[in-house]
Amino acid sequence: MFEVTCPKCQTTLTVTDLTSGAILPCVACGQKLRVLVEEPSSEELMVSVLQSDVPSATCAPWLLPPRSLAASVLLGVCGLGGLGVAGAILLGWVLFDAGRNGPNRSPRMEKTASAGKNPEPGGGGKAPPPPGTGEGGISRKSGQTYDPQREPRQPALGLELNSTDLVLQAGENAKLTVRVRRQDCRGSVSLELNGLPRNVRTVPSALTVPEDQETLEFELTVPEDANNAKATVRVEAKLGELSADEQLTVQVKQQTFRVETQPRVKLRIGQTCSVPIALDRRGGYRGPVRLALTNLPDGVVADSAAVPANLSEAEIKVTASPRAIPSLSILKLQAIARDRQIEHQVSVAFRILEPAGEERRFQGHEGAVMCLAFAATGSRFVSGGADGKVVLWNKEAGRPVWSVLAAPDFKVHCVALSSDGRYVASGGSDTEVHVWDAETGREKEVFKDHRWPVWQVRFIAEGKRLQSTSEDRVCDRDVTTRLAKSLMQKVQVSQLHIPGPDGPRSLTGLGTTVLRLWDRSSSALPADFPHRSPIRGAAIGSDRRWVFSCGDDGFAHVWDVGNSRQPLYSFSGHKGPVLAVAGDPAASQHALSGGADGVIRYWRFPTTPEVEE
Repeated sequence: MFEVTCPKCQTTLTVTDLTSGAILPCVACGQKLRVLVEEPSSEELMVSVLQSDVPSATCAPWLLPPRSLAASVLLGVCGLGGLGVAGAILLGWVLFDAGRNGPNRSPRMEKTASAGKNPEPGGGGKAPPPPGTGEGGISRKSGQTYDPQREPRQPALGLELNSTDLVLQAGENAKLTVRVRRQDCRGSVSLELNGLPRNVRTVPSALTVPEDQETLEFELTVPEDANNAKATVRVEAKLGELSADEQLTVQVKQQTFRVETQPRVKLRIGQTCSVPIALDRRGGYRGPVRLALTNLPDGVVADSAAVPANLSEAEIKVTASPRAIPSLSILKLQAIARDRQIEHQVSVAFRILEPAGEERRFQGHEGAVMCLAFAATGSRFVSGGADGKVVLWNKEAGRPVWSVLAAPDFKVHCVALSSDGRYVASGGSDTEVHVWDAETGREKEVFKDHRWPVWQVRFIAEGKRLQSTSEDRVCDRDVTTRLAKSLMQKVQVSQLHIPGPDGPRSLTGLGTTVLRLWDRSSSALPADFPHRSPIRGAAIGSDRRWVFSCGDDGFAHVWDVGNSRQPLYSFSGHKGPVLAVAGDPAASQHALSGGADGVIRYWRFPTTPEVEE
């Protein structure tokens, strides 16, 4: 490794590889230097450095030095033509020698002194350079690397980012790594981030890359209440007068949440329901949220609610008052936080239904309720149960008028009330038919005409005659004279006709999954009402518009006579199979049902189909 001094500006250059005749540009002044090596030595080497204007590609072709004697002769012959061979050779030699020595070097230049030698007798040192030239020295010393075949390197500073697109979630921190590249320079590098979105800070606040390090990792912090923002940030690195910069896109995402609920809500007039609410907090917001239902129709009231911090579930209670009108409305469920800085809303299809459902219940049996029958006025009804009891009820008072044990250790399968309200009849698995005084509950008559369980009893001829049906026969008797006669033999339960209030219409299908409505006054085919489970009870409404049925599926169904494809309404208040059903003659939208749970329920049903939105 050598050090070369420029004779023009006295700048010292460091050279790793040196060849005699090499052209060396000066870093400071740009002067091109030609270095001539004289008598190299392994210990020390002294050379002459001649200040020179090296020929470039723009020089005239005749100034370029010839490189061989043959080329010199050819040039001389071509240039001088008729001067003769000897003159041409002589001129070519002169040109060759001038090209070998260079335009600024005298061919008479003496060799410089090399290490351990004296070029002149009796003296040391080095010979003076030729007139008009400068000089410098080279020695084997360590220093900065310099490649004479390249342009000199200037000190520089570079900058790299591990990411140029950064997304920050409000309330969270993000890391950024910066790498600096130092070229021919040393020292600590300071960093600045200009143009950061509002409220975004760096940790630490002062950023410096130490002298012995190339990378720096730091954090960008965003407060929880930051709003959405996006900015182009200029990251600048400085080292003395050197600088470098890169662009960084920073996007701040506001903390958010989403509110979720069921898309459809049904509410009956006179009832209250709870609308479940769930918050999706994956957007980062963990604080409290206020909830409200808006666009409520007339007659509907909704409570306000709130979701506490860090919780995700709540509910809103909604009540439809009696003055509400059946309708379909689109409500807005609003979730609000931070004084409306964050909010989200969803739409809810809200249907107000006609009043329906259980209004009253009666409990007086110790087992399943097997049968029900209304009085013509609708103020009373009678029930029979698996406990062998027959009970007469006051509907409005909600309590029994009387209760008797009609068939100990047997089930009561059927009951009936005479149209004048004087008598109550019952039949059951004991094969007997009993007649009771409706006012006192005392037994008036007992008929033992059947050998099989009695499945149906009913009064006809304004209560003067009583018919009873069993699998062995149908008996028709005069209540007062006790005269009886058999009408037919062997009636199966599935063939049993359940008559309506007008006579021509009746129902069949008990024990099957298809209820069939017959009309003897019409030649039309019977209407079928399909069920998913065996049918245990059925009745025709007093206004002949409705058909009631119940079964093992736990429902009491209301059917529109004009539409047998699906029930108009299904009551599901019982636990277990529903075994008996009857329509209220005094209230066309009400019915009774009794089930295996031993409870009689009085409920209301709507008059219009409840279709899905």
